[in-house]
Amino acid sequence: MKSEFDELFESHYGLSQEDLLNLDSLCNLIEKQIKFVKSGDEEDILQEAEDYSKTQLSSLMSEIPDIPISEIGFGDVTTTDSGYTVSGPQRSALKRWTDTLRGNTLPKTLRSLSEFYEGGFKFQANASANWKIRTILSYLIFYKTLTRIITGFNAASAGFTFEAFLATAMGGTQIPTGNKTIADLTDGAGTHISLKLYAEASVKVDGSWTDLVNDLTDGPGYMHYVVVMKNLQGSGLDQEGSLNWYRFNFNLSNVMSILSNTKSASILQLPLSFINDPNEGDVNLMLPKQADVSIEELENMFGGIVSDNIERPELVKRLLDTLDWAKSRAIYYSKGGYTPGRSEINPKKIRPIFDVLVQDGLIEASDAQTLETIVVNANLEVMEYSRSLSLRRSQEMAQLEFASLEDSVEFYNELKDPEVKKRALKNTRGYLYTDQFHMSRTNVYNVATYASENLGDLLPEGQSDVFLQEIKIGNRQTVEMLQRAKEEINGSIFEIISSVKVLKTSLDQYFAGGLSDDKKAQTAIDTSQEIEGKTKEIRADTDKGPTQI
Repeated sequence: MKSEFDELFESHYGLSQEDLLNLDSLCNLIEKQIKFVKSGDEEDILQEAEDYSKTQLSSLMSEIPDIPISEIGFGDVTTTDSGYTVSGPQRSALKRWTDTLRGNTLPKTLRSLSEFYEGGFKFQANASANWKIRTILSYLIFYKTLTRIITGFNAASAGFTFEAFLATAMGGTQIPTGNKTIADLTDGAGTHISLKLYAEASVKVDGSWTDLVNDLTDGPGYMHYVVVMKNLQGSGLDQEGSLNWYRFNFNLSNVMSILSNTKSASILQLPLSFINDPNEGDVNLMLPKQADVSIEELENMFGGIVSDNIERPELVKRLLDTLDWAKSRAIYYSKGGYTPGRSEINPKKIRPIFDVLVQDGLIEASDAQTLETIVVNANLEVMEYSRSLSLRRSQEMAQLEFASLEDSVEFYNELKDPEVKKRALKNTRGYLYTDQFHMSRTNVYNVATYASENLGDLLPEGQSDVFLQEIKIGNRQTVEMLQRAKEEINGSIFEIISSVKVLKTSLDQYFAGGLSDDKKAQTAIDTSQEIEGKTKEIRADTDKGPTQI
């Protein structure tokens, strides 16, 4: 089994252990490194950022080890029959590196990343050379991978991959579709997090009010929101700029106060009958089953049906992500608009999806028609389920009278019993009608002001404001960090590089002398032993040394 050091070496230099048995390959590698370390006149490695060409950026970025990125790769977590969770190779590789830099809270991790960007290598005096190298590479790999996710995917794919990336970086897991929660992931402590990634100019924190209420009442009792606003310039992989991170909690104490300041505030209105008597007037308890279940629940149902009919989890995931059942207008008949759960899927419009799956080698051409039928029939089954619930409930809902927004919020905030508050949330207009809630960028900025009288645990541990940190991303920014880090890394391995040069020279002279100069042979032997000892010393320190965070 290859060690982590061997895997890193191979991915970075393109040389395996077998290649290193070739003396010419080894010497070429060492000479290249020595030349780089000694460069300084014409090829000043500390170039100003604006002097980098695209070719230089690409070349320098290639010096940072790669973790292959794909939607499936980072989300690839399976469970064995015995219950153990198994990560895919991409996720495992990312976890190994982020274990070095992870803080015990999100604010600490982000602050450490920001400090690294500013050039601060704050190691304790007793930190080993190996620990320094490993830590610096961890930061560089994190920044490179994050940049590629944000700039290399479209909005939908970037959001999903970013969820998996952050879950892994925080020591947690991504929550699969179908768990009836508004949360997207958990961190290492099991905290439920809903993650939003948007361009700063078009931020909208939204979701199913039904699912959020269920999380607050029947789930963890809170929802931890992390909102990341992108402020980028350029296009494609050349984008660069910053990610601004915000974080707050919804809970029983503050949810009504916060959302009463949004454009979706009408979802908070309570029935007059409930305000008059929260026990006898529990409308949600008396009404028939919800006629219009939440889009998330219908989407989970659709995904479950598809999954039950296809035995390959990786194919199901790719198919559901591509279909984007709840949001994509492109897959439905366009006549009369579309409503997921009520509109029919047009087979002609989803056929190109299966053509791509065939081209990618995920399915055989002969399987495409079968999969198309499974998707269309799954949607018809969801439609029938939704329709069957409509009539009776809609008739009774039409008889309801709701209090004003102001009266509803005031009544709720004056309640003392948490159980009555939970019942109240399940009687709000938005819960009964399965509406969505919406928050704008301004709403996120002012969330602490909205909740001022009902703060509860609005701000999680480790922060005093809803804003957490700004993180710079982009190829140029990552390369600048690489250049600042090279002196530290090269200084730590220079002794080994120098010894290998002595070994090469001694062997050259020994062979050129017809294998007769015992002194050169002994020098080569002694030097090779020194290299072995120094390399073992570095490798032995892999898991030692104080963390920087």
